[in-house]
Amino acid sequence: MKRILVILLLFSATAAFTQNVYNDKVKLKNGSVIYGIITANKPGEYIELLISGREQVRFYYDEVYSIKDKAKMLHFEAPETNGYFNTTEFGFTLNKVENVWWDVQDHYTEVFFSIHTINGYKFNRLLHTGVGIGLDYYGDSKVMPLYASVVGDLLKSRITPFYRANLGWGFAFDREWSRWDKSVGGVFFNPALGLRVNKRRGAFIFLWGYRHQRVKLEVTEFETFTQETRLHRNFTFTMGLEF
Repeated sequence: MKRILVILLLFSATAAFTQNVYNDKVKLKNGSVIYGIITANKPGEYIELLISGREQVRFYYDEVYSIKDKAKMLHFEAPETNGYFNTTEFGFTLNKVENVWWDVQDHYTEVFFSIHTINGYKFNRLLHTGVGIGLDYYGDSKVMPLYASVVGDLLKSRITPFYRANLGWGFAFDREWSRWDKSVGGVFFNPALGLRVNKRRGAFIFLWGYRHQRVKLEVTEFETFTQETRLHRNFTFTMGLEF
């Protein structure tokens, strides 16, 4: 009886020890769950585990859904690489303006606010496409750009640089207190580079870019017609969320 009790205690202790040792968890995209000890982890490339029976296995990040490394308190979840997405962001523009009024040219710099949202589809890590709309303020005029957007992540890691290019048309409107009778928009172009912090169901994004927007302003005062063309060339910084 004592021998049986000792064997049971040893078995329980061994099971508890094994459970405590092999407590790192890797979940694969095919639904499999593997417990073991993480012996190597190269983010964005592969992860290696020592599993029960002293067997060494390797999984590539393309296969991995999530990682839990209890020794290092590491938690990783693979970002979505396809499906629908929405990005909403706000930012500031350092606006370098070139005014052409008849034969007179004027140059100056201003800082303005903007807000944009993009809805689209992720085909893979390198190619996301969508349609965006925004609202940009430029002194006594405001512009609502409507554009196509192409986006892509450059790395497979949780934190990755990414590119974006927006191209469309900006529809111009007068501010309430503006002296202008009419505002006419023009081509909108906005290439940018950013940093994305991926979560399982979204991401935080930070973007630095260049924005090109032309606006034509017209007014008739005292039977005198005046026309002014402004070329806004902006350096932009934006922050936002992606879902």
